[in-house]
Amino acid sequence: MKLTVLAVVGLVFMTGSIGSAAAEASGNGWAGEWGTFARISPANGIAEHYEGAGLSVTNCSGEQCKVAFEILGRTSRGAAKGELLIQGDSRAVAQLTYGTEVKCVLAMEKTGSEQPSIIAKRKDGDCSFFVTPGASFERDYVLRSPTPFYADDIPACFVGEGRAWAALCASQALSRQEHDWKLLVWEVSDLISAPGKSGADENAERTRILQSCDAAPDAGTCLANAFAESTGDLNARKDAWKASVTEPGEADAATRAIDAIAGTWRHSFPNGDVQGDKFQSTDTLEIKRVSDTSIQIDVHLEFFNGHECNHKGVASYRRGGIFAEQVRDGQGRLCVLEVVPTGTGVQLADPTGMCRMSDCGARGGYNGAAFSWKDRVKSDSPRQESTDSR
Repeated sequence: MKLTVLAVVGLVFMTGSIGSAAAEASGNGWAGEWGTFARISPANGIAEHYEGAGLSVTNCSGEQCKVAFEILGRTSRGAAKGELLIQGDSRAVAQLTYGTEVKCVLAMEKTGSEQPSIIAKRKDGDCSFFVTPGASFERDYVLRSPTPFYADDIPACFVGEGRAWAALCASQALSRQEHDWKLLVWEVSDLISAPGKSGADENAERTRILQSCDAAPDAGTCLANAFAESTGDLNARKDAWKASVTEPGEADAATRAIDAIAGTWRHSFPNGDVQGDKFQSTDTLEIKRVSDTSIQIDVHLEFFNGHECNHKGVASYRRGGIFAEQVRDGQGRLCVLEVVPTGTGVQLADPTGMCRMSDCGARGGYNGAAFSWKDRVKSDSPRQESTDSR
């Protein structure tokens, strides 16, 4: 239950602060972003990440504000939201809630003038409800910005340097534009991350955009235009992918591809389950010709703890040099299962992720599933006669 709570309340903090400048003005010097984060470089197999603590005080009206905490440690996490009840220029009380229930109360003391900070100390309740072992809200939070940050990734705003970062984090409109752009980057990256294709790199593209706008006379306008231009390019790549899996490929190329991959493929590997049992599992892929440009596929994949993926269908040769089957579920979501001939054998792909949802257990999935030439079962007659006019 504790991890679920962290995920829910953490999302509130990470999606940024929502409030107008006029509302923040009534915060009596409490409104703003407080705390310190550091970007930790990759080391010892641990990816780049942030560590530190942040406190957001926003949406102030009279003597009451919204408050949100975020603690990021190497092995510990904490997140909570609630109400800040201002009791004077230097004292306030933070009531951290889950639903309508107050779980924890913190005494807040604001100190300093040249470099203001807020010291938080537990006053009542059980703050451990919102944290994992090793994390605590009780600490000193130094003022980072008197105005709220608007972003999906608030710690990045604490760490980010330059005029472009400042403009992005200070603008709700820009942050929403960047959020929509990021979702499109993820979508395009999933769609085109097949063998021989280059996916979209969110971090590299964002860094390029920010650096290009640092020296612009108006960093905000530059960012809006840059994200719009990148969005246009991403949509063009998305459209190109759609064409590659929907428009028919050349018939001669289809025949050669079918000749190359038709037959039975089996790949055996060691597997296990949560009880510690060890056993051998076998993935299988049956490919039969049903026309000069299409194949029938029968896929069975096995995963840890007995989870599986199973799929039968007909895939047609497409302009992108792949065989693709498209099926919509009852809610209109599109499953695109790709069978991709490669130099080393054949690979499966599920670019929209919807095939996994309909065909697989919790641990299963098609992306990354591959069969090498040594997995192909020899046959005296691998070529199948056509049984379909498609």
